[in-house]
Order: sequence, then C-alpha cells, then structure tokens
Amino acid sequence: NTVRLLLELEPESDPVWHYLSVQNHRIYGLLEKCTYEHEARMEILRKDTRERAISDAKWRQIQQNVVPYSDAASSIEYNEVQVDLQSVEFSSEEIDALKGRYIKRLTAVLVHYIPVFWKTAISVFGGKFAKSSQVTDTSANKAEEKVTEAKYSTHSLEEVAGMIRNTISVYEEKVHSTFSDFDESCILRPFMSGAINEVSKACQAFE
Repeated sequence: NTVRLLLELEPESDPVWHYLSVQNHRIYGLLEKCTYEHEARMEILRKDTRERAISDAKWRQIQQNVVPYSDAASSIEYNEVQVDLQSVEFSSEEIDALKGRYIKRLTAVLVHYIPVFWKTAISVFGGKFAKSSQVTDTSANKAEEKVTEAKYSTHSLEEVAGMIRNTISVYEEKVHSTFSDFDESCILRPFMSGAINEVSKACQAFE
C-alpha cells in the first residue's frame, strides 16, 4: 500500500528507492537490536555470577571465623572479601541458552522480513504497481509500458539484491562470532545444534 501511494504521487524524486532503503535499514536495525539485547543479557548473567561468587566467599569466611556470626558479618561488611573474579566460572548451560536464543532471534528477523522485502522489490521493478490505464493488451503499447515501469526507480533490482547480500553478511558475522569462543573445541555444544537448525530455516527462506 505504501508503494502504491508513493507511485500515485508521481514525484520527481525517487521515493520508492527511499522506501526500500528505509526497509533495509530497518532489518539491519533489528539485527543490531538482537545483538544489543543479547550482550545486555550476557552482562546481567556475568554480574549475577560474580555477585554469587562474592556472596559464597563471604559465607565461607564467616564459617571459618571463630567469632560470633554477627561480629563476623559486620567485619566482612567493612572489609572487602578477596575474590579472584578471573577464575569465576560461568554456567555453560545458561550461556548456551542465551546464545541459542540469540541466534534464534537473529534468524527470525531474516526469515520474517527478507522474503517480504525481496518480493516487494520484485513487484516494484517488475511493474506490478502499474496503473490500470498504463496496462494495455496491444503490442504497440508494450514497449511504452516497459519504459514507464522503468521510471518507478532510477535504481535496479540488482542493487536490492546487494542490500540483501550485505544483510546476510551481517547475520553470518554475528553467528560466527557466537561460535568464536569454541574455535579450538571439537565438542558440539547443545546450542550449536539448535543454531544449525535456525540457519537452515534462513536458507530455506532465501530459497
């Protein structure tokens, strides 16, 4: 509907291409939003894990003290407990769950938006939005009709394909970075199997 309205205006500029560019930017923005939210969740997990480690260390110190609990707790409150945060172990199951959810959300963006975006572009450059007065059955007017269709945008369908390829590259980079922690590992983590299925969905959507 948006494309039809833009074409009805018959502007001198190229609003259809601007519309396609905005939609492409929106898809990219949704991928970045997935990354931002994933990193925020990972940071919350790290923070919670560190706080649990500090709390456990305080409790162990209280148990080791021979002074009464209230005195020990008061003493620890004013004296920072020494915890080697570098050695704090994070739950692999929780991390895997977050990574699996991240890849699933990235894939959902592509599967939901890319096919529709591509079909819209094909319709625009294929002349689907031609006005009824422009569509005729005579062969004499077919050449003129094609010229009119070409005026829908000064750009080409191949440029739209380039947009999609760039978006796929962004998706690919994000998935690869999610696996980067295990470059030297030969173990297939649980979330990796799920990620492979998600990537397969994306491939089917592109086909």
